[in-house]
Amino acid sequence: MQKFKAGIIIDATGDGDVAALAGVPFYKGREKDGLMQPATVFVLLGGIDDKTEDVFLWKGNKNIISKMKQEVGNGNIPFPAGAVNIMPGKQKGTALLNMTSSINVDGTKSEDMTRAEFECREQIPPIINFLRKNAPGYEDCYVIRTSSTIGIRETRHLQGKDYITEQDLLKGRIFEDWVVTGVRYPFDIHSMSGIGQDESEPGEKVKTYTIPYGCFISEKVSNLLFTGRCISGSHMAHSSFRMMPTCFAMGQATGTAAALCVKNNLLPTNMDVGLLQNVLLQQGVDKPNG
Repeated sequence: MQKFKAGIIIDATGDGDVAALAGVPFYKGREKDGLMQPATVFVLLGGIDDKTEDVFLWKGNKNIISKMKQEVGNGNIPFPAGAVNIMPGKQKGTALLNMTSSINVDGTKSEDMTRAEFECREQIPPIINFLRKNAPGYEDCYVIRTSSTIGIRETRHLQGKDYITEQDLLKGRIFEDWVVTGVRYPFDIHSMSGIGQDESEPGEKVKTYTIPYGCFISEKVSNLLFTGRCISGSHMAHSSFRMMPTCFAMGQATGTAAALCVKNNLLPTNMDVGLLQNVLLQQGVDKPNG
């Protein structure tokens, strides 16, 4: 038994742990089969010759991608690693690898988290050796550091008062009770059964959209707000709104809502969304167009 006493509670666990314990309904992963996006350990490399053309291989270098597929097929790179996703680091001569992968992982289970941690970290040395041999500019690359723990993309989707779907994203919907605005990140579903992007990912582009206040509150638990990738939305929509910049904006919205609730002796379910919107605008949040 666990008991937490507070007037207003914000679940910012990412996995919706507090909300689930409080009895908020949820589902995990993809609606049709419960599969969740793979887990990843990020790797920061140094020693990159960033004067080399195409040194940051973000889904672009067909020659490197072809060689990677061969190495995976030969067993030299452990499956399901095999995607070639490399981004510039913040410092000169560094690169960030988004290339390790562990599938069939439930981030709410410690045994799955442990397995994913081992699988992804075992993939790092062969990936580095591959880049040294095959990627121009990576001949002398080395690991500076890795993420401190396994990165989980998807677990619970909580049931809120409202629910945002991929159709809302494709239409660029502006909700009347918006609290997060200017979201434009594309659908991004890493393969849940293999390498690279999942075949279910839509070919259509996301239009700039908003997220409504109703996605952050539960009709079942009146003094609770939830924020981050666990908010009320579809698996497909989640692949866009799960990104960190959007989660920052969610935190601002829910934190401001909680403060207004305390100040005005309100419950989140009774919040005057117009008041919340005015305060967010005063804080510098962009007003949605439309």
